[in-house]
Amino acid sequence: MQVRYDHGSNPETYPVLLSRYAWGLLRLPLAAAVLYLLREPLLAWLEPYFGLSFVTLFVIDVASTPLARALCFVAVALPLTLALVASRSILGRQSWLPMLGAGILAFAVLALVTHSSLIRVLPAIALLITNLGEDAILARLFTSARSLHRLFLWGIGTEVLFLGRFLRWLGTPALDEGLPGKSDILNALPGVALASGVAVFCVYGQSLVPLEQALRMPDTVRIIDHADFNGIAVDASHRYLFATGHGLSRLRRYDLDHPTAPPIESDEPTGASQGLEYDPAAGEIFLHNATVGAILVFDKELRFLRGVPAPELSRGDAWITVDVNTGTITIVSEADEQRGTPFLVLDRTTGAVIDRRGEEAGNVLLDPARSWLYLSFFRRTSKLMTYDLVQRRIIRTTPTEPRLDRMVLWRASNEVLAASPLNARILRFDAESLNRKGSFPSIFGVRTLAIDEQREIVLCGSLATGKIAVLDLHTGRERASFYLGPRIRTIAVVPQRGVAYVSSNGALYELRYDSTDRVTP
Repeated sequence: MQVRYDHGSNPETYPVLLSRYAWGLLRLPLAAAVLYLLREPLLAWLEPYFGLSFVTLFVIDVASTPLARALCFVAVALPLTLALVASRSILGRQSWLPMLGAGILAFAVLALVTHSSLIRVLPAIALLITNLGEDAILARLFTSARSLHRLFLWGIGTEVLFLGRFLRWLGTPALDEGLPGKSDILNALPGVALASGVAVFCVYGQSLVPLEQALRMPDTVRIIDHADFNGIAVDASHRYLFATGHGLSRLRRYDLDHPTAPPIESDEPTGASQGLEYDPAAGEIFLHNATVGAILVFDKELRFLRGVPAPELSRGDAWITVDVNTGTITIVSEADEQRGTPFLVLDRTTGAVIDRRGEEAGNVLLDPARSWLYLSFFRRTSKLMTYDLVQRRIIRTTPTEPRLDRMVLWRASNEVLAASPLNARILRFDAESLNRKGSFPSIFGVRTLAIDEQREIVLCGSLATGKIAVLDLHTGRERASFYLGPRIRTIAVVPQRGVAYVSSNGALYELRYDSTDRVTP
């Protein structure tokens, strides 16, 4: 059986039509799939020119507020649909200008409510113009069914600009029915919905976080405080939580036994330090103040004890580890600026430089039993390294997937686990040889890890989605998941209480991941 067009003897069989439908409907998803498969070389190519912060923040913004955006879509698309029905019923083909005005007003209100720049909704306004005015635009540009057919067949992206007409072209066997003709509500509705979706997709999501939390945050999560937090640690008594971050000018201490009490702050400013290290044996807290170029040391009462100069450290977020056995402080910078030295080993007492290296590690993990440091790398190189603080040399190096993030030590299995955000999985390495021992899937955007060996679980925090997933260490099976909020950074676990403390850009959380409250003496 054949379906013939009105314009001549160019019949199309059903297989040809089906291939056209498949091409028309699947070409954009296929293009997206290709981009995803090529994400690593594309990111490597784009980073030197544009940086990754804008793309990363945009993905986080969208991925962490899906339900709130869905509600915003209904709030925008529903009144526009009603306005479309009313205007088309009254004005017919002349209704596109009033509808355009209504759409611009709706998108402007959306931008205002979400504290977004009007620039963010300009793509949605452009799509509204092309979709509402498609008859006039296509009539001026194309005078024949054949030329319009070629446009929709080969013009990837025309389905976005003229969605209603494109769907009509897909669904009709006659080319002349794809020509601009009488407008109706069904033709314009897909374009209105698309423009509304793009507007909601593009607006700034920080204002939507409270709504998302109201919809998804479980009652096992408590917000301790609001600020831009990074490094956190719980003291040995499990009473105090220490916190620093880019949004804090001073080190803070929260009393976990008195959750309503305000935190105390250090007298000495910390220069909005990213991370901190807590030595429970000495009761000392270490952090790096990049403004003065020194490591600052505080006691548990947040009294300033001393400073250890580190003027040659490369500029960038820094990680600190303190090894009791060798009496050393190691500080590693991500080296946003490739000047200075990104890796320094200092004498804990005198501050003298014991070793310096050019390793621009994204994260550092100490195994205090061996005095070994594990270094992972998020950019510029893809490898995992072991540095021996006793011998003061690198003893192991192994290639890895690109852009590894945080690591944890699984002592019972003698493994190092590393988060791979781009591939949404956790990589397993033998702690001694660094040989790969496999991997298991994790949540999208997994960035930070914390282990509860008592329950044999690993807590995984997603930078993108704002979720914490609890995975079985042996099987990788997800036991539970919790929504907290976007840009999760650090997880500090207290297994004795079944509680985790989580820092993020926006809030500090307490998560009771074990609802049975099993306490170990």
